[in-house]
Amino acid sequence: MKTYSISISRAKDFLAKRLVRNMLQVEEEELYNLIRYESVGGFEQMTNQQIFSHLVDIFPEFKFIQFVSETKNLIEVGVKDEFAQSENGIMTDIARIIQMKF
Repeated sequence: MKTYSISISRAKDFLAKRLVRNMLQVEEEELYNLIRYESVGGFEQMTNQQIFSHLVDIFPEFKFIQFVSETKNLIEVGVKDEFAQSENGIMTDIARIIQMKF
């Protein structure tokens, strides 16, 4: 199985910037509700698996990969077994997303 490394720091930066952009696009009342009732930010306190889950929710292509391992600074991901026949294409897409978005 091929794996791809995702920088935790870059993933947190991406998630924070995306959150700010989304917050700037909502009305004042919606922002109030978001801050009061939702967990906003807190990316520094999240586990690496929680960060990965957020990325899966954002990028449809991440549904084809799984969390393989982690270090202090990196998440290692690989293609899920059921998509192994398309591994090269999926890993190319993941690499492209990381390079463009992060």
